[in-house]
Amino acid sequence: MHENELRRQIAELVADHAELAASPPVAVIRRRGRRRRARQASGAVLLMVAVAAGLVAPVVTQPSRPASSFADDVQAYLDATFVDMTVVVLDRGTASGYSWQLAAVRGTIRHTHVSKVCLVRRLDVPGRSYGISCLGENSQRDLASLTFGGGLKKMPLWGLAPQGTARVRLLGPKGTTPIEVPAKDIGPGFDRSYYLAPWTPKIQTVLAFDGQGDQIARYPPRF
Repeated sequence: MHENELRRQIAELVADHAELAASPPVAVIRRRGRRRRARQASGAVLLMVAVAAGLVAPVVTQPSRPASSFADDVQAYLDATFVDMTVVVLDRGTASGYSWQLAAVRGTIRHTHVSKVCLVRRLDVPGRSYGISCLGENSQRDLASLTFGGGLKKMPLWGLAPQGTARVRLLGPKGTTPIEVPAKDIGPGFDRSYYLAPWTPKIQTVLAFDGQGDQIARYPPRF
């Protein structure tokens, strides 16, 4: 549209809006009110015309960046040590007023090219946030081994177990009651299970049993 024609249409619209204004009986106030309403109408019309003509860009709200996930944090934490990592978040919760999260990691150590499966726990305690335990993927000895971790700040006990483990038994000193918990599957690509148990002091031995009740692994191992 030509600029002169655009200005003519704007002026007509402003005049039309000014005639619609209601005014009090005093003539001076009426004139001032009419001029003020005309200016307001003119501004509104100018804005509408400018938007229609593409002269004013609409305001676009940018979506906020999502917070880093626990899996991303674990990947960054181990990036200097492992390559070809797969990270699976397993569990999370709170205990003794602290939050914790647990993930499984499968990857290859950069310098030795040895494949490992690990559990990584993060606890929201400054200076003691991460805990990690690993087993090799290719070692026959490691395939029949368990790991054991946890207990810090009375957090749950956790560890890796051989694939095919149905339940895990945790033993304390003689005379104390054993704890048994089911083994849990990590997921595709991991030849391990894992377990979580409530915090219990002075655990000394952990045993893994298959579905037939046969013992298939223990911690600490016997060689």
